[in-house]
Amino acid sequence: HTRFIMKLELKNVSYSYKKGNELFSEINQLFLPGKMYAIIGKSGIGKTTLLLLLGGMLKPTSGEVYFDEKSIEKIGMTKYRNLYVGYVYQQYNLLEYYSVYQNVRESLEICRKRIERSEEKIVQILKDLDIKEELWEKNVRRLSGGEQQRVAIARALVKEPDILLADEPTGNLDDDTADQIQKVLHDVAQKYQKCVILVTHSKAISERADIVLELSGKGLNKI
Repeated sequence: HTRFIMKLELKNVSYSYKKGNELFSEINQLFLPGKMYAIIGKSGIGKTTLLLLLGGMLKPTSGEVYFDEKSIEKIGMTKYRNLYVGYVYQQYNLLEYYSVYQNVRESLEICRKRIERSEEKIVQILKDLDIKEELWEKNVRRLSGGEQQRVAIARALVKEPDILLADEPTGNLDDDTADQIQKVLHDVAQKYQKCVILVTHSKAISERADIVLELSGKGLNKI
């Protein structure tokens, strides 16, 4: 039984904040697993909004977002977010009174998804992301920015999402650390066969993506 490819697709997606004030219109785009996509574009053009639509946190004004050939509204937005989507933010969004390990474990409890052998899974992901064992019991506030972002990626990955969305994941990091985090995200796409979509203003980061998409008044176009 071969598992067919779970794909994410925007079909004629438009979004307006208020009537007549359209941010973008009729976007069609297919996203596949095993690839890292970078969405670039001018400030205020709607990149974060597009990511929120892909993550099921906003509904399009018109058009549909499809996952696995089903409209995410039909799947149910909350169910879609819990089961299929991991999110990584610029600000890390960690539980700051918790240790590294507790942060990752808490993510599993929040999503209420049954993960087999979850303790082993947490350990495996921490190791895969090169988070040193001596950090696991440390409070996350005592970590560097790059270490915190790795923990944030571990939190997103532990619930085994098909899609990993990252909003300016390197925005608060110096160039070297940003480069490492970009590499981690690319590895996640390939090693775990996830569909990784990130919004970035960094030329260096976007150049490392498999596919670069520019959002502009003319829509979302591959460059």
